[in-house]
Amino acid sequence: MTPVRVICILLCVTVAQGYRMFADRIPNGQQVPHPCKPNVLWHGVGHFNVDGGGFRNPFGMDFDRAGRQWTEALCRNDSDGDGRTNGQELGDPDCVWKVGQIPHSTHSLSHPGICDPMDSPRCQDKKYDWGLFHNQREWMEDACKSSEFNCSAIHDQDVRTMTARLDLTAVPPQETTYICQIFEVDDVLNDYHMIAATPVINNSYILHHMVIFGCEDSVSTRSAFQCDMLPDPKCKMILTVWTLGLNGDCFHPNAGVRIGKNGIKKLAVQLHWNNPGLIDHYQDSSGLVLHYTPHLRHYDSSMFLLGNEHFIIPPRTPSTVVTSRCAPSCTRHKMNDTIYVTSAFNHMHYLGHKMRLEQFRNGALVRTITNDLIYDYDSPKMYFFNDPIPVEPGDELKTTCDYSSTYKATTTFYGESTAEEMCYAFMSFYPFQSMQQSPFCTTWGSISGCDPETYHGCLGQEEAKYYQDVGTLDIFHNVTSNCRPFGPCTTECMDTILTARASDPCLTSGDPWDRLVTWGLSRNENGRNFLASLESCEIELYKLANDKDIIH
Repeated sequence: MTPVRVICILLCVTVAQGYRMFADRIPNGQQVPHPCKPNVLWHGVGHFNVDGGGFRNPFGMDFDRAGRQWTEALCRNDSDGDGRTNGQELGDPDCVWKVGQIPHSTHSLSHPGICDPMDSPRCQDKKYDWGLFHNQREWMEDACKSSEFNCSAIHDQDVRTMTARLDLTAVPPQETTYICQIFEVDDVLNDYHMIAATPVINNSYILHHMVIFGCEDSVSTRSAFQCDMLPDPKCKMILTVWTLGLNGDCFHPNAGVRIGKNGIKKLAVQLHWNNPGLIDHYQDSSGLVLHYTPHLRHYDSSMFLLGNEHFIIPPRTPSTVVTSRCAPSCTRHKMNDTIYVTSAFNHMHYLGHKMRLEQFRNGALVRTITNDLIYDYDSPKMYFFNDPIPVEPGDELKTTCDYSSTYKATTTFYGESTAEEMCYAFMSFYPFQSMQQSPFCTTWGSISGCDPETYHGCLGQEEAKYYQDVGTLDIFHNVTSNCRPFGPCTTECMDTILTARASDPCLTSGDPWDRLVTWGLSRNENGRNFLASLESCEIELYKLANDKDIIH
């Protein structure tokens, strides 16, 4: 079995829902009403997103400029321009409230970032030069949409439910935590199709997203434990995901995820906690309700993962573009027939600015499958295709991620925390049986796992030897015998390294060598000694390469 269906992303341009702690810094910050949904609160008062996270609204911009504190100037300001001060809207008309006090009024509150009356032309035409919306009309049309989970299939006869929910667990006082728990499917004696998933949210202050993974039969069930991006090496099949702004995942009517007798028998729930305030008294027991039916649909569904897993984003740079190609040779290798894409979405973290996924056939663009001109990690955009998109063996799928690090002073690397970055595209598709190899087509920098040419000769035995004990290799003894760690660059050291580079393609392969260093040589003592010896003539080799370029 392989990864199977996703509605948003896994995994993590401002702050996330965990920053709801800022609501305690403004009067009645936990009680601001939604302008068009009775008995619903706007938890992310400073954000366009009702749950917080993502781009700031006009009040959020002013709050940030005030040092994220309630000041008299912020109180007397009218952020949304509707004629009422922020203090009047939040129950502090005299601007005397202090953190911890009861506000002057706790009734007749209104949102300080939304112009009222919100349906007046003056308010609807309020323009925004940032974020996902051009004006308040667009914002309110989105915010006022029904939040009801619209999935008629879950009400069909014989549909059952299983809850994959975390045991009540303490949240560590750290910014990023991945927590997992492994379960057994309720009924493994019969076949079912999972057709939907809905969230059960226990602690909205720290919960950013949840993922359900399918696991191999041999994996052991486990109570809650801290995990990485995968709950276990035997749990690689993404079944469904919930994240901020979503109320559930309703699968395409043609297909479902097979569970039970001839399908997935073990599954894992993974939660991503975002606790930037390092609060030490939070607990959580969130999870997902899985809806499944004994009435099997026409096809088994799965998920195709594309993207790049090795890149660097320099600081203070308005645009850094990262691409990844799932080449024609790769789709021919992985697919034995056409697959049909039912939904897709992009995934980056907070530096993500724009992203798209394109389909090519015979070198020509067929279509752009996803295209986020403004990407927001906390408000992911889902692309659903009622008429599924056909992808044929031999097609190319290209992922392009564009990052803006203008306001970040340090280099950013690929990684799983929200302080690092990702570049992934996900496509849900059917039939699962048309994918004869694992539905992962990612690159590591320029390296493609199914395209030997990208290894520049550093593959097979040439590559494998460096993952063994490098101390047994002739190249190790030659280099470490003639070169001192980190220099100086003697004549015999330079000659030895040049000879090694001429005979071993890995040493000059670029990204393949970088991957060997990252995942192999840097992780054991002999490997580190070997690298330190090679480093002796690094500057001289660089100058030599530049001189050759000048000559040519």
